[in-house]
Amino acid sequence: MVRSQVKTRHGSSQTVVIAAGADLRLTAAVSNLTEQFADVLTSQKLLPEGRAVVVAVSGGLDSMVLLNLMDALKARFKWTLHVAHFDHRLRGRASSADEKFVRGQAEKLGLEFHFARWDDAEKKKLIKQHGTEMAAREARLGFLGKTAHAVKSKHVVLAHHADDQAELFFIRLFRGAGSFGLGGMRMKTGLKSPVSCSLIRPLLGFPKSALADWAKSKRIRFREDASNQDFRYVRNRIRHELIPRLESDYASGISIKLGQTMEILSTEAEWWRAEAGRALEDSSLRFSELPVPLQRHVVVIQLERLEVVFDFELVERLRDSSGLTVNVCGDRFLSRTDSGRIVEHANRSLVFESDFLRVDLRKNKAHAVFGGRTFTWTIRSRPVGSAFTGVSDGEIFDLDKVGRSITLRFWRPGDRFQPIGAVRAAKLQDLFTNAKISAKERRHCVVAETESGDIIWVEGLRIGEHAKVTAKTRDCLVWQWSDTAGNG
Repeated sequence: MVRSQVKTRHGSSQTVVIAAGADLRLTAAVSNLTEQFADVLTSQKLLPEGRAVVVAVSGGLDSMVLLNLMDALKARFKWTLHVAHFDHRLRGRASSADEKFVRGQAEKLGLEFHFARWDDAEKKKLIKQHGTEMAAREARLGFLGKTAHAVKSKHVVLAHHADDQAELFFIRLFRGAGSFGLGGMRMKTGLKSPVSCSLIRPLLGFPKSALADWAKSKRIRFREDASNQDFRYVRNRIRHELIPRLESDYASGISIKLGQTMEILSTEAEWWRAEAGRALEDSSLRFSELPVPLQRHVVVIQLERLEVVFDFELVERLRDSSGLTVNVCGDRFLSRTDSGRIVEHANRSLVFESDFLRVDLRKNKAHAVFGGRTFTWTIRSRPVGSAFTGVSDGEIFDLDKVGRSITLRFWRPGDRFQPIGAVRAAKLQDLFTNAKISAKERRHCVVAETESGDIIWVEGLRIGEHAKVTAKTRDCLVWQWSDTAGNG
């Protein structure tokens, strides 16, 4: 363990110990940053000697410090460095200026420069599928992986630091992430697509203030991204408002302390991931019998493999309901099977579409599965005016009033429903409240809607006035349901 002095944001000095990996504790003394950086690389066995290494450089402060640190150590470790820059084409002329700057810095250091621009067609497709942030990340990592493959390298070095970890902590905290999200980034992770290589983050234990001071002392040039000052983005408000306020009023060195907390959460999450992986390998897995924490991790590791940005709500919707199809982003639809497997549906042409299922009541196959429930129905005819005996475990409707088909879906805010005996329709939300159905339960309540848009049945409430059986009813629809465990 190494201890030394580091400047705080207030200009004072204090002794700090930074969590920079599973077993490593190091300091961020500005005057000795190069040697401490080398210590991280060697003690964590992040980069072997005598290899080709790709350094991802955006042109900002962090990546330029990383590039200069790597260049300062390349002779000692016998590396062949390659500078890689990806233009997302999201910032107009500024993006072109970034490329020109990084190219010039690479030439100044005598390093090979690799560059690519985000193809417009690919950009539109990926943003539609994943959203801008995830799509940009996927495109950038794809370029870095291809560059590594081209130069026969197995290592790509990235410039994420302790402040990035702290920002990520709050972003995921606000999104409702558990230990699987709050654990943050790791110093070494694998990249499998499009090629197999390692992503290395040797600066995770260093606060940005140490990098900025070192850049100033070495007169390192860098580019400022104007979007980093745009307070419309949550990350920027966290960076410029929340963390400085916590730093000054509550806990000096907050980024380091959060890094240590994330280290603990990360190792715990890795244990859960291992358990979830073993559960998924079990062909006889009964998802409903797993402990709730393990259920969540089984869902999460599959979402990670699918590169889906998730929050607590998404995890819970997939965990709670087998068969429920969820639109996660753009045209991506996921559902969970009874065995706990997450299935991605290719497009909207499938039976399930954006959390609804159309049921043809005239088909001979009187059976449907939706939202973790199994629905069955039969059609019974009777002469006009004759008595009709009801059923004890279902509901009865006038088939002619219902129509040829119904749509099964989940409750949506704004839905209106007229229960049998009521004079007029009311907000379904108010009916749920009167029936003491909790906010969590009502999210999963299935409703049946006719072709004309009338709701005739709501799980847990009385049937609809619109489709009730009368003396004039000729054909009756007998409607029954149970959950996937067989409970009515």
